[in-house]
Amino acid sequence: MNNRDTRKKQVYDELATLVYESYHQGRLSSAEMLFLLEILETVVAGGRAGPLLPYLRRWVATKAGSREQHDISAIIKATVVNTDFGDAASVTNTAGIIRDLVEELEKLSDSAGEK
Repeated sequence: MNNRDTRKKQVYDELATLVYESYHQGRLSSAEMLFLLEILETVVAGGRAGPLLPYLRRWVATKAGSREQHDISAIIKATVVNTDFGDAASVTNTAGIIRDLVEELEKLSDSAGEK
C-alpha cells in the first residue's frame, strides 16, 4: 500500500468513526448516519458522488435564517438522503435538483443580507 492509499484509508476510518459517534451521541438520525456512510463509501470506492459534492459544499456554506430557507434546506436534506449513490443517473439527477435548490437558497440569503 503506498502513502496515498494509506492516507485515504486513514481518512476514511476517521470519518466513519466520527459519523458513527455522532449517531450514538444523538446528533444524527439513523437515516443520516447511513447516508453519510454510504456517500463516504461511494466517494472512496468510485467517486460517483462527484457531481453532487460542489452543491453540497455550497449548501453547507449557506446560512438558513428564514422559514423558507429552512424549508428548502429540509428538502435538500431529504433529497440527498434518499439518493441511490450506486446509480450514476440517480446521482446526476439529484445533483441537478440540489443545484437548483441551492441557487434558490443563495438568492434568499443574498436578499436577506441586503435588508
